[in-house]
Amino acid sequence: MTYLTFAANWHFFRENTFSYHLVNAGLHIATTVLVWIFVSVHLKFFGCGTSNRLDPVILCFMSSLIFLVHPVQTQAVSYIVQRATCLATFFYLLGIILFLKFRLAEKLSAGKKWGWYLVAWVVTVMAMFTKEICFTLPIMLLLTDILIFPGRNVKERFQVHFPFLLTLTIIPSLFLFPRKTFNLGELGRVAEPAGVIAPHHYLFTQLRVLVTYVRLLLLPVNQNLDYQYFLFRSFFHLPVLLSFIFLVLLTAGAFALWRRGYRLAAYGIFWFFLTLSVESSFLPISDLIFEHRLYLPMAGYALLVTSGYCWSRQHGLKKLAGTAFVLMVFLYGTLTVKRNLLWADDLRLWLDTAEKSPNKPRVLNNLGAVYNNRRQYNRALPFLNRGLSLAPNFYPLYLNRGRSLMELGATQAALSDFLTALKLRPDEGDVHLNVAALYAQLGDYEKALFHHQRSIELLPDSAAAYNNRASTYTRMGRYDLAIADCQKALSLNPGLAEAYFNLASAWEEKGDKQKAIAYYTKAIELKPDYFDAYTNRGTTYRHLGQIDRAIADYTQAINLQPDNANAYNNRGNIFLEKREFEKALSDYNQALKIQPNHAVAYFNRAVAHFNLRNYQQAREDVKKAQQLGLRVPSDFLSLVEARPQR
Repeated sequence: MTYLTFAANWHFFRENTFSYHLVNAGLHIATTVLVWIFVSVHLKFFGCGTSNRLDPVILCFMSSLIFLVHPVQTQAVSYIVQRATCLATFFYLLGIILFLKFRLAEKLSAGKKWGWYLVAWVVTVMAMFTKEICFTLPIMLLLTDILIFPGRNVKERFQVHFPFLLTLTIIPSLFLFPRKTFNLGELGRVAEPAGVIAPHHYLFTQLRVLVTYVRLLLLPVNQNLDYQYFLFRSFFHLPVLLSFIFLVLLTAGAFALWRRGYRLAAYGIFWFFLTLSVESSFLPISDLIFEHRLYLPMAGYALLVTSGYCWSRQHGLKKLAGTAFVLMVFLYGTLTVKRNLLWADDLRLWLDTAEKSPNKPRVLNNLGAVYNNRRQYNRALPFLNRGLSLAPNFYPLYLNRGRSLMELGATQAALSDFLTALKLRPDEGDVHLNVAALYAQLGDYEKALFHHQRSIELLPDSAAAYNNRASTYTRMGRYDLAIADCQKALSLNPGLAEAYFNLASAWEEKGDKQKAIAYYTKAIELKPDYFDAYTNRGTTYRHLGQIDRAIADYTQAINLQPDNANAYNNRGNIFLEKREFEKALSDYNQALKIQPNHAVAYFNRAVAHFNLRNYQQAREDVKKAQQLGLRVPSDFLSLVEARPQR
């Protein structure tokens, strides 16, 4: 079901991530509405403590507000792939509500009554095809039915629940039959070497994790996207033993609350344990803890908070209860806003995660990848190196370090990293894609094309695989093949700005600069922060003699990457052509401030100095360019040497 919603997003909006976030936010709001209804239905049966005089609308509002604004919900809503969790929770709550509607429909006609039943069963099936956490839904339906209607005939109850219990076979059966799917993954966890976790070790650790979850519900501070959590291998570790005692007391407290009439609170605690039982029991999962796993249990916590408010009101603490609730919502809301602002900036998010999980290879890899995406390769390397020292068989670290080294010009070291990644994962299409790109850069086109072909075989529906081969064909001068691959890439993903960029490059090399301008413009429309597209379009405008447009594009490139030396160098060249030597000199100075070993910038600055009759500075810049390995044209060298020294 989750993939179906992603397919709809892809069909209508392609890679427009805002649309995915919008659907997730809408689903969170819809689930909050279901929490309101869920609480309303349960209040009819359980009441709220020993008194039912409180307005149920207020209590439903309080529960749904807690569910809506709690900061722990951020990961499930903001992390696009965790739509699975949100959707599963939606179906889970809806299934409970519809089943209770069926139970309450005794006075309706048989058709309407069993209509509710059928819809509840269909929703349960849909839930099973959404996420594994819904495995407990039939059990929760049975438990809820027993708690609300304890006196029903056992045979009748069995007949009602048997079709629901049959749905328990769906999730296990999905693992028995081979199926073609794409892996959305959780933070790249499929590649991280986690070893084999013994079920009893996982269970011991989950005792501690459950206590962490309780703490996050009550006091959601020090949240972490990717926890570095210790795996406990003995029940007699003090943290495990204390956690076990706490959880036993919490369970005993739930039964005590039930007996004393606080059934809504007790039900909330039962809900917490049962909804977490799939991911926090003895079935090992490589990731020991994730905050999004609290999304479904949050409904139980909302019931518990509401029950606490009722208890306070019933014991003469009306003002204190109201004040405490307002402060709680204000605190949760403030922390949620703060957490979402962190999620809005990938660099800040992963820096925060790395600070809290400093020795987790996946975190270090993802932080390195963020720096790579920002072209800050020197900043990426320390994190990637540290990651490899901790996990020498984690292939994404080799890929990202290889990308950093390739961009920094250390091509042989980059090739070594890529080949190591290839040795670790020979059937990973992304690895072949990177190896191909580096071989193309090295001019070994035969090997590049071999790995491009392997990446396409392994990723036949990947637009990126075709687009990268197009780039290699352009390097080889095989422009028609490059154009064909770009068109194939765009048929797979019409919103791929990089394919329009490569299409523009191929047409420019073929001599059709107007088509090149059109495709660069399309790439910029799809990706407004596309630095390379602005740079290349600026160069094309320059060749067409449209100098002002070229300056505008180079200026926009500088705005996008103010620490990019080449951007300043390019604009300086335009000013040089316009004989605006002071402006050119300013840009070359900035380029050299950013990159002091930029040989071409030294030569260009020498030309600017020469035209400004700063002959001594021109000579010094020429000498520096030569020291950095640049071959200075002999005629310019003669002109500089012929001028008098000052």
